[in-house]
Amino acid sequence: METFLAQKRRELGLTPAQLAQAVGAAEEEVARWEAGELPDSRYLLPLAEVLGVEVEEILRAATEKPHGASSAAESAGAAPASAAPPEEISGKVPAEEETCAAVGTEAEQRAASPQQLRADGTPDWLSSMQPPDGERGHGRPRGDAEPDIRERRPVKEKLSTPVNGFTHGERVFGYIVCLLVLIAAVFVFVQRFVVGVELDQDNYARFLDIDVDGWTDVTITVTSSADIEDFSTVLEVEFYSEAQWDDKVRRTLTLSEDFLAAGGSVSGSVSMSEGGMYRFYTFRVISVGGKIV
Repeated sequence: METFLAQKRRELGLTPAQLAQAVGAAEEEVARWEAGELPDSRYLLPLAEVLGVEVEEILRAATEKPHGASSAAESAGAAPASAAPPEEISGKVPAEEETCAAVGTEAEQRAASPQQLRADGTPDWLSSMQPPDGERGHGRPRGDAEPDIRERRPVKEKLSTPVNGFTHGERVFGYIVCLLVLIAAVFVFVQRFVVGVELDQDNYARFLDIDVDGWTDVTITVTSSADIEDFSTVLEVEFYSEAQWDDKVRRTLTLSEDFLAAGGSVSGSVSMSEGGMYRFYTFRVISVGGKIV
């Protein structure tokens, strides 16, 4: 028995290939629909427009038996006792039958009138009912199997989903902080090992060890823990008088080397023996210069 869709297609004088082209589907899909399979939702509206029926009729036909098919009991059995007499219902025509009759009449008129066929054999009046090119099966070649609907739905990445306990924003912030720390480390490395560190009053204690020996004849030795180019320092040595504590005398001592290697030292002496009974009291670094290499 013919299904509802097959009957409507034949009434319009269309072949399965022409119907498939009109709705933007494959001919194999039309065959499955006419065999009783429910069309995909994206084909329902174009299919209803081409066949001149309502979408509800297509859905209802897909869940009912094919047109004209009935059980042997229904065709041979007598009408139930409770059924209304034929004369009572003869004037009543269900709405579905009226719709089918109207569609059939329209189809007969189209079939009777001369039809202009296009180059591909499709009736000219179907051109206005065809969906836009971008909506015909999503560019799928005719004859391909219907893809799984799960493959047509794009999977959107959820950026807010935590990964290892951190959201996307927190991870981006962490990357930025790590990048800044790396840049700072590279800058320090360049300053320390490429450009070099200038020796001054604030950092000389990290690289220089100063030792003082003697009371009246004082020897000061400066030992370096790093290689220093153009090293120079000026020291001020202070002596006090044994006769009077407030009587203090200051002397300066300058030490310099073109290159002071790590572990190397430079020394100098200052004397107060000729000026009376003066003894070493303290010293301080007045200036220091050089470049750590």
